[in-house]
Amino acid sequence: MNDRITIDAKIQHGKPVIRGTRVPVARIVGGLAGGMSWAEIESEYGVTADDIRAALEFASELIENAAPRRTLDRVLGIARGTTPPPDDATVKRWIEEHRQEKYG
Repeated sequence: MNDRITIDAKIQHGKPVIRGTRVPVARIVGGLAGGMSWAEIESEYGVTADDIRAALEFASELIENAAPRRTLDRVLGIARGTTPPPDDATVKRWIEEHRQEKYG
């Protein structure tokens, strides 16, 4: 993880933030996605261009290391009650499938 990003349970409920601030990474990325310029984000949130780059790098790494979509769909189905909870053998199989997809 980039040294400009920190995660602390006592700050913003453990969400990743720019070190030394209470500005969540999601707020920076969301601001950019919403059309804010880098200068606007720097001014609005008191961060630097390097902080913005670190937030984008963190978000990129998070996406790159995310569980496969199939795993997410399974979890959401269980949470919604549309899929029965799996037994232990099924969970172990899913974990192994994820490892195989990610690491080969």
